[in-house]
Amino acid sequence: MKKYEVFLAEDEPWSLSLLTGYIESHEQLELKDSISSGREALKFLTTKKYDLLILDIDLPYINGVDLIKYTRRIATHIIYITAFSDFAIDAFNLGVVDYILKPVSKERFNLAIKRFILQHRAMELDLAPPSIEILNTALDEKYKLTKKQIALCGCIYNGMSRAEIEHALNITPITMKTHLNHIYMKTIDQIEPNSSNKQGKMQRLTAFLHQIASPGYD
Repeated sequence: MKKYEVFLAEDEPWSLSLLTGYIESHEQLELKDSISSGREALKFLTTKKYDLLILDIDLPYINGVDLIKYTRRIATHIIYITAFSDFAIDAFNLGVVDYILKPVSKERFNLAIKRFILQHRAMELDLAPPSIEILNTALDEKYKLTKKQIALCGCIYNGMSRAEIEHALNITPITMKTHLNHIYMKTIDQIEPNSSNKQGKMQRLTAFLHQIASPGYD
């Protein structure tokens, strides 16, 4: 069975211990390196490669979001784990696998790992090439979505449920519904104004987002 090499960055001892236990107990994960500051992480990530990065946001010296921007490892699979929802929009616009709020249950951790493995396997089979930048560019330049709407689309693209998106982006169900309606009006309604498609908005948006994220889409 394939084992995926993991890099862990977490500065809180209790959380570091918890996540280390989760990783070491998962049969498909191998913890290669773990550190406790953004400065240390930067040294590792500029010299070594990993299958999966599990990063706290609120790291000393360099936060987890800026860390990825500095190293430009956008195509690397990333799971953010944090006590704050403030960075969720920036995180999802980087194309992260998941954004988990502390405290992290083992069930929630394993769900994020399941998403990672599915994405990794799809990339190996050339079924899902790195395309978050293609998606974000199209949503921004062609469809004029806001930064928050683009982040929400990234969540849908990654297969997150409504409840997970609301939790990660710290929005209410009503706000979620409003965003979905606005996104739908700016995208699908412009392309298919008189469509009789009976699929739900989430299902229809999921198909649409995967379509425009494909290389060569115009």
